[in-house]
Amino acid sequence: MKHILVFLFGFIFSAASTLAQVNDNMELSFFDLIKKEQVKNIEIFADLEELVVKKSRTESSARVFVRINGVRHALKANINVRGKFRTRVCDFPPLKLNFKKSSLQTLVGAPQFDKYKIVSHCLDNLDEAIINLQKEAAVYKMYNEVTPYSYRVYELEITYIDIHDPSWTIKAPAFIIESNKQFEARLEGEFMDTLGLTSQAFDNESLDNLMLFNYMIGNADWDIRVGRNVKMFWLESKKIFIPVAYDFDFCSFVAPSYLRLFTSLGQKKWNDRIFVSPFKGYSTLSDNLNYFENIRPKFDSIIRSMDRISETDLQRIKTFINTFYNRSLQDLRSMDVLEENNQVLR
Repeated sequence: MKHILVFLFGFIFSAASTLAQVNDNMELSFFDLIKKEQVKNIEIFADLEELVVKKSRTESSARVFVRINGVRHALKANINVRGKFRTRVCDFPPLKLNFKKSSLQTLVGAPQFDKYKIVSHCLDNLDEAIINLQKEAAVYKMYNEVTPYSYRVYELEITYIDIHDPSWTIKAPAFIIESNKQFEARLEGEFMDTLGLTSQAFDNESLDNLMLFNYMIGNADWDIRVGRNVKMFWLESKKIFIPVAYDFDFCSFVAPSYLRLFTSLGQKKWNDRIFVSPFKGYSTLSDNLNYFENIRPKFDSIIRSMDRISETDLQRIKTFINTFYNRSLQDLRSMDVLEENNQVLR
């Protein structure tokens, strides 16, 4: 009888703990949950031939396993290859994960946030891949300090296991990007596929911040007119668009081995900064320049937190950012109006 009572108590306690865990997660998305629980690794069972060899954009079934408080949860999803340039040059392409809402509902209280981009390791050379991913994730975090209208990211390790041959496994670093739906809910707006907008359609401060930030990190791989690496976020309450930057792997801050120079814009070497001004004779930047000076300590803190890059690469990045503040920023202060579309300021 004593053993039965102990068993029943243990069962009730376990059930209560599980219920409490579910209740704790009632307001969380999958992204929020893995960040809150500091999940270090997830497993994805998928058809690796379709993803890695064929680089198929057609969705196929996958299972995602995540361990929360010692309990291994299995989640149903679809997965496919996404992206353009990285799909062509990467050994392992970037991916899109589309969870089944009914499956997410067993774990989190916000299953409507079900689609996530995975920025994968890209290169079979994992030593470089780890470094590139940490640097690009750091850029996203730096942009979070510039504006709330920016994607949050979470770094982790993913073990990919082939559903046909479980001995075929790939364990590599990655980071997951916040879902578009959660971005919209968090910031009370809507992404729109709208091109050809004039400068009057945008919030001036947000547009200036976008230009300055991309200039600071040495990113010329964006074009607001055609929506390249910039999304248009509509705020109905203000009747205005906010430009949202993403995809920073081509910037000088990251400088991957596959970095492509924008020679058509005048870029001749990796540390040439291109000030991309999409609208001719657009605006003054004085207030934003002061803002960037004020948040520099936050940038420096994020840079110092990168623990997987070499001391040489760290010094390269620090020097590159220093030139922005010590020289390039002063060059911008002397320009009242940007008359040209793009200017090379070293």
